[in-house]
Amino acid sequence: MLANRSRIKTTIKTETNLTGTGAILSLEAKDANGSILASASSKAVSNSNGGWSLAAVSLNAPSGTKTVTVKIGGLYCTGGFFVDDVSLQYSS
Repeated sequence: MLANRSRIKTTIKTETNLTGTGAILSLEAKDANGSILASASSKAVSNSNGGWSLAAVSLNAPSGTKTVTVKIGGLYCTGGFFVDDVSLQYSS
């Protein structure tokens, strides 16, 4: 089993033409068959006003977790965003 707690954090900068919900981080705890046991997502970054914004999410992985999947992407949006300084930490 993997560690009980996973945390991902990064900085995100949006382009001025980004519209919609925005950029998010997600974690998914999966069992040996790839079924999702638990998931968590960060608050969306939709307008960083040209600066870098911190985004982070934590997940307590339940018993039976074999892998943790990290997703970084846009949620219901158009336009662009940049991601820098991504780190993934885990602990038991």
